[in-house]
Amino acid sequence: MDFTVALEQHEQAYKTFSLLDKTSQYAILLPFLKATSAKSRATQLQKAITKLEVNP
Repeated sequence: MDFTVALEQHEQAYKTFSLLDKTSQYAILLPFLKATSAKSRATQLQKAITKLEVNP
């Protein structure tokens, strides 16, 4: 799943992500971008969404 699609499906995560500065947004995205397999990307995506929803 694409990160932007996941954000669109999780309103709180989207709001939190949009409030972050560019450096913080990159820090959230980096593990997702560095993942080498689809399974790893899915895991990192879920972790990022969870982190954004828990820390508004």
